[in-house]
Amino acid sequence: MNKFHCSVHQCTRAFAIIGTLAPLALLAICLLFSAMSSLFAGFHISCLKCSYKTVPFRHDYLAGCQHCKPPFLSHCLAWGCSICHHALNANAACIMPNVSHRSIGFITAGAEYCCYTADITRTFPANGTFTPQHRDIYDLVLSLQEHALNLIKPGATWSDIQHSTRQLLLDHLQQLGLVQGSMETLAELQVDKIFMPHGLGHFLGLDVHDVSDVGPVPQQLQEGQCITVEPGVYFMPLLLDRALSDPKKASCLNQSAIDTLIDLGGVRVEDNVLITKSGHFNLTAATGLPKQASGIEAVMAGNA
Repeated sequence: MNKFHCSVHQCTRAFAIIGTLAPLALLAICLLFSAMSSLFAGFHISCLKCSYKTVPFRHDYLAGCQHCKPPFLSHCLAWGCSICHHALNANAACIMPNVSHRSIGFITAGAEYCCYTADITRTFPANGTFTPQHRDIYDLVLSLQEHALNLIKPGATWSDIQHSTRQLLLDHLQQLGLVQGSMETLAELQVDKIFMPHGLGHFLGLDVHDVSDVGPVPQQLQEGQCITVEPGVYFMPLLLDRALSDPKKASCLNQSAIDTLIDLGGVRVEDNVLITKSGHFNLTAATGLPKQASGIEAVMAGNA
């Protein structure tokens, strides 16, 4: 008997719900951006546990949606975070207790209605301006997402998109002087997974990580699927120490350059995407809010 593909063929109603939730969640993030730069000095994570309550995100933003839940920011905002997902991780060790001038904020957020959800991640500088090094990593991650999005269309194989994106990651890391060696060696040793240990995305629909009989990620993209596209680059001491203890992997890493970025923690940019007949539609982009580093800085400065 055929199993029901939860995420393969979303109905028109599901499109409408997810397509509305995604920009609403991004709007909530943007409003936090606007308020954050004036609050960064000594800002304590306990304040963030209630921060979503200060965002004017009300049920009536969705006409008639009386059961729309606000963004799950309370468990998903961290500073200098090596990796953060939307589990109930208010006490996660990766959350830094205080925000410094160089801190990077990391928000994974979404709203929920009738069990359908959005799932969006944005990264931003606590004081409103990326340092040159931090901006290099942010621009790297954004270029990975743009590369992946350009490949997304019906018939495309997800594993091919992931492989191509990871190859680009290695190329960028090499250009920044963080890794060294031939591309063949770097790929064979899976050096990319030291910096991006998670996959490129997952099904989105019923609940945050929707499922199907092909697993949490698609094999071949089909019209009507909703997926996330969420590359990231992280500087996680656990993974780096493990790699540096392996002589083969250690020879591929420029430890002195990497050490200057440990305070960054990580960067991720995540959008929600609908596969269409002719390609894809980025549901997150519906707000028109900026994703480029310069645009984020402008929002935080009150100039956008």
